[in-house]
Amino acid sequence: MQLGFYVSGTSGSNAEQQLDVLSNDMANANTAGYRAEDTSFSTILSQKVTSGPGNLPAAFGTMGRQYVDMSEGGVRLTSNPLDVALRGNAFLRVRMPDGSVAYTRAGDLRLSGSGKLLTADGKAVLDNSNSPITLPSGNPVIATNGDISVNGHSVGQLGLTAFSDLTKVKKQGGTLLTTPTSNVTAADPKTTSVVQKALESSNVNPILTMTEMMRVLRSYQSTLKVLDQYNKQMSQLNQQVAQVTGN
Repeated sequence: MQLGFYVSGTSGSNAEQQLDVLSNDMANANTAGYRAEDTSFSTILSQKVTSGPGNLPAAFGTMGRQYVDMSEGGVRLTSNPLDVALRGNAFLRVRMPDGSVAYTRAGDLRLSGSGKLLTADGKAVLDNSNSPITLPSGNPVIATNGDISVNGHSVGQLGLTAFSDLTKVKKQGGTLLTTPTSNVTAADPKTTSVVQKALESSNVNPILTMTEMMRVLRSYQSTLKVLDQYNKQMSQLNQQVAQVTGN
């Protein structure tokens, strides 16, 4: 019976983590450049279960890891010249508060009072040398390769980065991504492009995500019912043991 409590508890914990991930995806279904998350599961095999009948081996399912859905979202046009949508294996570089570099597909950019190019949440957008980009006054024109010109003069270039292995990418929070430096390379201009006055939508499918949330919730409720039955059986056993001991 102890094994039943353990397996049910593990199942309930996994369902809670899944619901957290799915709820966060739903909350960001309209966030530009957001990447959905998913979860994997792994199995722990116990070679000997001392509390089981005959010390039989048993397997327990447990949460594996969360991974990022790197599929592209749709593109919607805007009228803002600082909005950019990236196509292909390309990501913007941004400076984190601790000085490190993170990556994003959220192209809803803006300018600071001093002309520094920033993300929507105020992080500096970097060029190919990881230096902040500063624009002079004027109308910015952003080419498909990331070159930025103002009033006909080239003033900088977006630092477009690609990932060699998309499975090694992790969420930093919100629309930010991180990956080992060894997994970072320059974006290929032949297979990537920048679209000005456009934003990439979140790649979350609200209908599928809601359906999955309902499925996980039903699974979680079923697990609670199983735990309730184990509790009742344990209480009955305790009462019977007490009666036998009393006799």
